[in-house]
Amino acid sequence: MSTYKDLDLTFSPHPITGDIVVKRDASAVIQSIKNLIQTAPGEILWEPNIGGGIGKAMFEPNDMMFKMQLYDKITTTINMFEPRAEIADLVIERFENGQGITISLKFYILNDPDPITVTVPIKRIR
Repeated sequence: MSTYKDLDLTFSPHPITGDIVVKRDASAVIQSIKNLIQTAPGEILWEPNIGGGIGKAMFEPNDMMFKMQLYDKITTTINMFEPRAEIADLVIERFENGQGITISLKFYILNDPDPITVTVPIKRIR
C-alpha cells in the first residue's frame, strides 16, 4: 500500500487504462523536491516564498556567499513546503565550465530509514 501519491507531471497516459500515471512514495517526494528546487521565488501566484531560486543563482559569482545563500534558500523551501522529507545533506557545485549548477540532496522520507539521493543538474541555455 502506498503512503504518498502525486500525479506524474509528464501527464503521460497509462498504457492500459489511459488515466494519468501516478507517482508513488519515493518517486512522488523526489518529483516534489525537484519542482521546489527549480521553481523561482514569486513564480507561483500568491505564494512568493516557494522556490529554490537556482535560476537567478546561475548568474551570481561563484563564491562562498553565493553557496550559503542558495543552500539556505533551498533548505528553507524544502523544510517549509515538503513535510514528507527530512534533509540529511545538501551539496551545491558549479560546473567546471561555469555554465551550470549541480545540486545533490540526500534526504530521508518520513518513516523510512533508507536515505535517498537526488541530483539536479541545472544548465544555462544561453
